[in-house]
Amino acid sequence: MMFSSQTTGSILLAAGLLFKIAQAEELIGYRAASEEEAKYINDEHRPHKQAKFDQGTLTQLGAGLHIVNSPASLSDARGTWYCAFKAEISEMKELDKVWIPIKNPQDEAPLWFSSEETIMTYVNSLIDDDADEALRLAYTSVANNPNELEMLLPIETLGDDDLDLWGECWQTKAEMQGKFNEIVDWKSWGNIAGNPGPLSPSRDLRALPRKLRA
Repeated sequence: MMFSSQTTGSILLAAGLLFKIAQAEELIGYRAASEEEAKYINDEHRPHKQAKFDQGTLTQLGAGLHIVNSPASLSDARGTWYCAFKAEISEMKELDKVWIPIKNPQDEAPLWFSSEETIMTYVNSLIDDDADEALRLAYTSVANNPNELEMLLPIETLGDDDLDLWGECWQTKAEMQGKFNEIVDWKSWGNIAGNPGPLSPSRDLRALPRKLRA
């Protein structure tokens, strides 16, 4: 059977639409941001590829974009904006993932709020290839709930256009929750290397750098 060029074009268009649907974007998490960062995200509709707004700070999981899986984990500090992020979910699930506990179970050395070099040494011990692109997961540093998690998207991952990262921010948490309010089940993505360690309330505070202890 012969098809006209118009019919062939219609078939290809339909196939392209089906492929786009199959490559669906889904909510991946939330972030509390400064007004400057929120305006950047709203202008570009994506996070900064070099994690510009976290540079120069000592963060829980290292260099990259920190997000949480639940709106309940977001700070209510004055001036905070509230952001939600989506990505091509099948691409996210294909990335290697690793738990970052409070301290290294091998030598008891602190991991949270440590240098990028220290954290990467630990990640490399668990991930064979492209460890610098692996998603880093942990319990949030302030929550008493095993379902409230934090994730780092490393800088190398933020530059991956296949993820089709999208972001939008709102001036109040209520505005964001009017659009996005679900808890993202990162654990269901599977194949997370390592162990998360203890929850925050029972954590050994001696594992944190001295200047960050209460």
